[in-house]
Amino acid sequence: MTMPVNAMNRSGDSEVWDTIVIGGGLAGLAASVYLARRGLRVLLLEKGTAPGGRAISSVRDGGVFNLGPHALYQHGKGMSVLRELGVAPSGGKPRLSGQLVFGGDKESERTVPMAHLFLGSALSWAEKMELLRFYRGLRKVDTHAIRSRSLSEYLSGEIGSGTIRELITMLVRVSSYSHAPELKHVRV
Repeated sequence: MTMPVNAMNRSGDSEVWDTIVIGGGLAGLAASVYLARRGLRVLLLEKGTAPGGRAISSVRDGGVFNLGPHALYQHGKGMSVLRELGVAPSGGKPRLSGQLVFGGDKESERTVPMAHLFLGSALSWAEKMELLRFYRGLRKVDTHAIRSRSLSEYLSGEIGSGTIRELITMLVRVSSYSHAPELKHVRV
């Protein structure tokens, strides 16, 4: 059920909308199209500079950087919704290089093959042991006791090596599609 809502348009005039969708990511865009197809007047609000949410990519120094996940399961609901809406995603499986990039800026950046984390000299012996201890102890972590701490706070208290903290943060980022290590758990 929708309820008419008054809102101002860009020219400052008042308009009545049947539905207001907050967020112009893939879900918000899809919801807006479905509602509009049913004849409803839809206002889509997006805080970013362009719609697309985490599906946005930017080009910097000749490289394409994805803000969020860009992979969809080809036989899943998301892909069927996109096809129904007339969107034909292109692309394929990415080639994985097996390389990790360390460093926050170009001057300190270095590329390391994953196999060299433990076999090569990319990490010191102490860092290798710290990483192993951390992963071995993950099953024993009391998640309720740490939910008021951010990932950054937790890692700072558990890991002495900045390189290992950076490595773990990167692994969390690529496995969760979230890069906000300073945010604390928020109960909704």
